Amino acid sequence: MSTMASSGRLKRFVVLTLGVSLFLGGLAWTVFALMQVKLEDADTAGVLTVLPGFVGLVLGGWGVRVGVQGLRAQRTPEIIAQEIARVVLQTEGRQYKQLLRSGHEAPHGRIDLAFKATSANPSSASVNGSLETVASFYRQLNPGRLVITGTPISQASGSLGGDAGAGKTVLAIALILDLTRERTAVEPVPIRLTAASWHGIEIRSWLISHITSVYGFARRDAQQVVASDLVFPIIDGLDEMEPKGSVNYTSRSAKLMRAIERYETAGNHCRIVITCREAHYQRLISADVQPRKVTHINILPVDAARARQYVQDRVANTPITSQRWNPILTELDLAVSQANAGLATSTPLTQALNTPWRLTLVTTVFQERAADGTYLRDPANLLQLAASGQLYEFLLDRFIGAAVAGPGADGFEIGNLAGHAATDHAFRLDPQKTWKYLANIARYLNSNSTGGAQRFFARRPLSSTDIIPHELWPLRGLRFTRILERIFTACLATTAAVTLWQFFVSRRDFPIAYYLAISILGGMVLTFLSAGKSWPSPMHFDLRWFRTRSHRRRLARDIAATFGASGVVGLGFGLYEWINDTPFGKALTSGVAIGLVMGFVLSITETLREKVIVAHSRSAAGPREVIRMDSIILLLYTLVGFSVGCVLVIKGESKVTWLPALALYGALFGFFSGAGQASLRYWIFLSCSPGRVPLRFMRFLESAYHAGILRISGTAWQFRHRELQDHLATRPLSPPRR
Repeated sequence: MSTMASSGRLKRFVVLTLGVSLFLGGLAWTVFALMQVKLEDADTAGVLTVLPGFVGLVLGGWGVRVGVQGLRAQRTPEIIAQEIARVVLQTEGRQYKQLLRSGHEAPHGRIDLAFKATSANPSSASVNGSLETVASFYRQLNPGRLVITGTPISQASGSLGGDAGAGKTVLAIALILDLTRERTAVEPVPIRLTAASWHGIEIRSWLISHITSVYGFARRDAQQVVASDLVFPIIDGLDEMEPKGSVNYTSRSAKLMRAIERYETAGNHCRIVITCREAHYQRLISADVQPRKVTHINILPVDAARARQYVQDRVANTPITSQRWNPILTELDLAVSQANAGLATSTPLTQALNTPWRLTLVTTVFQERAADGTYLRDPANLLQLAASGQLYEFLLDRFIGAAVAGPGADGFEIGNLAGHAATDHAFRLDPQKTWKYLANIARYLNSNSTGGAQRFFARRPLSSTDIIPHELWPLRGLRFTRILERIFTACLATTAAVTLWQFFVSRRDFPIAYYLAISILGGMVLTFLSAGKSWPSPMHFDLRWFRTRSHRRRLARDIAATFGASGVVGLGFGLYEWINDTPFGKALTSGVAIGLVMGFVLSITETLREKVIVAHSRSAAGPREVIRMDSIILLLYTLVGFSVGCVLVIKGESKVTWLPALALYGALFGFFSGAGQASLRYWIFLSCSPGRVPLRFMRFLESAYHAGILRISGTAWQFRHRELQDHLATRPLSPPRR
């Protein structure tokens, strides 16, 4: 430390010595110049003001630098972590509410899932807990490395589907909310990451990318909190990284496990939470890639008492519904009595209702009504279906139809779980078309990870879980959509070139051969540079720079730095003019004017381009807003071109017939600047995919989300459960609804 301090003092001494030397040298030069030439009084005053102006410029630049450092010091990692915590509470709270509701019918409460925890230390005894106490349990772990799975199949008495739908994601989100809600200023913020979105990078880089791209924070802020260990990852769905049976030492999940082992600070393991199916996790253990020093939580099956309480709260809470569900309640009451007496309680019905996902399926499917209000199915049939082992497939076959025909099917939305304002009329879903469209999407997602091989394009893995509208174009083919995009853009560029010749260039006697050669070559270059990109990034408005004090300070700092740099350029120009025999007063005025104008223009354009209209980060808005914002920004560029045309018409320098061409110029300028490229890719994909997806695709996905078929993860939709995605992928047509 003393060596570093001595080095710092030496650097400051050298800088101070050089500064004093420059000052004295400049002063000596000024005196010498005055002695050598005969100047008028005004010129003498001008020369004498050069050195003080230079000193003032240096001091001003130094002041800006000190101010920038001070503002950076005020925005500490603790403050940034607190802002991230507020965003996490908002986004994960919406997701948690949607998972509990599973559509419009589910209650506001939650099943208090029980779990059994086993420490990595063989001498430690197992601990029992529940969802309500998971946060306090996690705070006692050291290190805070946790793996959440369902109950092993051997302990589940052969229940259908193993531990699918055991509530792993619900427990993980509950842990996130409880830890974030009760955190202190020095405790890290949990960040939920989807395992299937991992691109093979280190965990810290993954966290930085997620905080930047999903939560919309600046990269510098993300780097600060990650470096300070004020965030930690909760990796959800490790088993969704590859198909069943393809887990080995070289699989993606095994590589992620090795990256998790490298996630440490000063030789100590960092906090991390993983959710995974038990069978998949056991295969990783067999491949010898399981994480070390972890605590393992097994979520226990939902017992008869909890299942009965859930059924009663959700669908048997009135005299009529209680009578309908009486056979099920009676069977569950018998199981509860046997459990209290210490007897075995495993029956086909209790096995069929031993996970939150199956309880959701049962209470959704057997509450479906016909158009006249009568129930389509009798809950008493549950007993026979459970005994025959056909219940799970029966429920999956009818879940979409029942979800579509829920309370929101009358044309009105009961509430918007994504946090947006509710609309009067909902997008009406047809059960058969909904099944068809979702089956097409499910087949595409599953095809991206088949046989243990992950599909890649342009060094990015094609997701097997995320439904992102502007990244779904490979469903139509990896080349077809991009080729159509380039053709369309080239046609627009050609149209713009022709109109430019007709309205402007031809009146200036510019040779048409030269013009065509330049315009065609330029149009082709711009088209192939801007259109047809592998993964265009949507642009959006980032208004957080005007909402919070810290961001306003940073915006003011950047504007001050811009004006400072422009002032240096302006004074340099003024000095150049003065050296070339321009009177000093006029040169100084010109330099100041240029500096002010340049600073103003650069401040406005850089603020809009780098902060307000951005593509490198996205706010935590709904996935539907991504394309909407990108399209609006392209429309703004079009309106700017149209407005310029209106000004020219008013001044008499243009005709009204030129307005469409000027609007086209504005749109092309915006497109070549990056605006609307993702939107154009999305719309071309829709136009060439009739029958595969509906034309009002995002409205369709939003309505499916409200019906409880889909869920939201960051800025992507996902199927409500992976079992549902796999089921749809193998069945292109919907089965009978009865």
